[in-house]
Amino acid sequence: MGDIMLIHCAHRNPSVPESYTLEMAVNDSATHEIDIIRYLLNENITSVRVDKPRKKTRRALPHLQDPLIVIFETESGVRIDDELFVNCHYGYDIRCEVIGENAIAALTEQQFISTRSLNGNAQHIAQSCMERFATAYDREVQHFVDSVRDGREMSGPSS
Repeated sequence: MGDIMLIHCAHRNPSVPESYTLEMAVNDSATHEIDIIRYLLNENITSVRVDKPRKKTRRALPHLQDPLIVIFETESGVRIDDELFVNCHYGYDIRCEVIGENAIAALTEQQFISTRSLNGNAQHIAQSCMERFATAYDREVQHFVDSVRDGREMSGPSS
């Protein structure tokens, strides 16, 4: 891919409970993008800025600005924009696109199965993180258990 220049992320939820706060948008939602940024680039984030667009969705709770844009910069100067839209209504939609000097890599769509009807093409959109990532979570935990059982050195994410 060459040197990584930019990363575009989106973290969308169909809705959040009334107890959800601005701080939770960063601590419970953007935290996943923070982890993947550090994993993909193998470097730390050096600056963060949260932008609140003037317009917010009608579905946002009165105390919550939704959507938000979080801008990160890393040690080497890679810029990352992360859209947090926690009341998007249509489903749980996670995206990541890594822009390199020579290529672009993107998290693929959730499903490769679509339906066609008089209404056009349609794809199912997950409604929760567990629906979207259950298989990945299961594989990660199984890998950990197998490593412990077999006495192998740990690999992958660490505490």
